[in-house]
Amino acid sequence: MSARIELLNYGSSLNKNSGTTTFNGNVIVCGDFTSSNSASIIGTGSISIVGATVINSTSTIFGSSTGSTDSTYGPGGALPIELLSFDANQCSETEINWETLTELNNDFFTL
Repeated sequence: MSARIELLNYGSSLNKNSGTTTFNGNVIVCGDFTSSNSASIIGTGSISIVGATVINSTSTIFGSSTGSTDSTYGPGGALPIELLSFDANQCSETEINWETLTELNNDFFTL
């Protein structure tokens, strides 16, 4: 089993405006997320938003049309691990360090 995590760090907001986007991995958005003008996000993954979520018009995020603060959307479940520590730093490159406490049926991580 592999786990794919994408970290999107936006200072103020990420706007998805019309069309369909497919997420088949786990996505974390650090910042506000606005979905408008009939935009939809589908797939087998999940999107976790650390910030405000605004869903306008006929937009949906994994079928949900309700926004809130610090939310997770989608069928993608939690990773089969318990983290002891997780740290990410960005200078010219992004460095991610973590230590797991437990892992269940997990061979490796794909970032």
